[in-house]
Amino acid sequence: MASTEPVHLLSVEDEDEREITLWGKVKFFAISSVGFFSEGWINNNLSFILPMIGYLYWNGGSIPTLPQDTIKAGLSIGMIVGQITFGIFGDALGRHKVYGKELAFTLFGTLMIVLMPWNGLSQNGIVAWLTIWRIVTGVGIGGGQYRIFWPVSSRLDLTATRLPMSGSLTAETKLGMSRAKLVLTSFTLYQCGSLGTAIFYLILIAGYKNQVEANLWNLQYVWRLMLGIGMIPGMLSLYERLTMKETKPYERYVAKETGLARGDHHTRGLNDQFRDFLEYFNFKTAECRRHVLTLTCTCLSWFLFDIAIYGVSLNQSNILAGIGFGTGATKWETLYNTAVGNVIITIFSVLGIVISIYLPDVIGRRAQIIGFSLLTSLMYAIWAGVQGKTGTAGLMVLFALSQIFLQIGPNACTFLIPAEVFPTRVRGMGHGISAASGKCGALLTAFAFGQLNSTVGLPGALALFCGVMFLCAVVSWWIPEVRGLTLDDIEHDLQYLARSERFALIKRRREGHDSDVEINNSSNDKDMVA
Repeated sequence: MASTEPVHLLSVEDEDEREITLWGKVKFFAISSVGFFSEGWINNNLSFILPMIGYLYWNGGSIPTLPQDTIKAGLSIGMIVGQITFGIFGDALGRHKVYGKELAFTLFGTLMIVLMPWNGLSQNGIVAWLTIWRIVTGVGIGGGQYRIFWPVSSRLDLTATRLPMSGSLTAETKLGMSRAKLVLTSFTLYQCGSLGTAIFYLILIAGYKNQVEANLWNLQYVWRLMLGIGMIPGMLSLYERLTMKETKPYERYVAKETGLARGDHHTRGLNDQFRDFLEYFNFKTAECRRHVLTLTCTCLSWFLFDIAIYGVSLNQSNILAGIGFGTGATKWETLYNTAVGNVIITIFSVLGIVISIYLPDVIGRRAQIIGFSLLTSLMYAIWAGVQGKTGTAGLMVLFALSQIFLQIGPNACTFLIPAEVFPTRVRGMGHGISAASGKCGALLTAFAFGQLNSTVGLPGALALFCGVMFLCAVVSWWIPEVRGLTLDDIEHDLQYLARSERFALIKRRREGHDSDVEINNSSNDKDMVA
């Protein structure tokens, strides 16, 4: 049965934090973003490092497929653990009590990889060392990949993403951007980290040309410097993360006092968190079933997307070689050409994620992820069809276009949507479970791509990516739209309103009405596709 509830259209005067200094904005953005830069740097240099490890420890050859896949999978295993664990504790204990701890895992795991013994380890020992510490690194990166929505949902943008109201100064104008723009601008730093490591790799390879051609053992300095330099931005922000205060929405909608120890009835703990989760996600009512469907779709879309994105990013050097770009007459020349190709492709990836910043508030999240997933699927289909029949330049164009579309749509939106569509009390777990589902896709492709590529070749792998991106677009259809809704609206499940009712709410807010509005929060099926 449909129910009605009065929804108060908050004005900026309702907020208790209005004066944010320029330095406060810069500091806030730097703290919430610089960790992404480090993680992009650390996460995406594996495709550069593994060929060098092969040259160093496999007698100038390459790491066999299964050991190589095991090392690649280590990060995804750790990320699954980190995303679920930090999601649970972030919702149960508050954002500030876990914020920064995940970065410590990332830095420690990376440091241990850099410190891998130069001699004395067998080939199996090298694989074990790299895999174990990649898992530890993954725990931190997994916990960190969705942490940006914690500070974003703080007092700085409690009213963000509402459309401008006449004569009032909103939180959006204070930051100069909406909630979606703020999240995706910070997320852009992840791709900037990927570009940074690609450029730094090119510089190192060029700088060490004479040393590497004289003795391949000098590649030890190259791969260790690549990882070590990427730790510096994260180290600089670690203290500020560990001392960050709790977010205002968490205190307002969830609890002000939290802890693992059993205290009075005002203290929130893990039992309260699991109770809230099961109350929100269950099959008892139509409303709760909609919540389950939303979580299922965010999980599936991220799972399918990560099959494609990690299939490409973990094997970018192999793909470049497959299209004739990452090859050379000598080992140094092969590494150099691969470095150049990675810089080119990563530039287009950054371009895609920059474009994505401006689209959610214009066309909506659902349209963005569905439309560009379909375009990516089309690019993969064309690429698979012409692979081996077209020159290197044409294949590089298709590679670049597919990366742009992949970043604009599914990469941006699979991250953004779970950070917005769930209420504060279950946001960490909802986003963490969605992200962990994605890493299950990454884990699958880490093991499958090498075998698939050796069995059916690159065209077969691209055909698979074409199919999974089409399915990503299909499952995204049932994700509710949150464009134009505030965090307070999402707390009241207004993202499930019928399209016409949601637009009426947004229009009323645009016109500056600040009064109670009767909204029919029905559970009919059209709400899910509005």
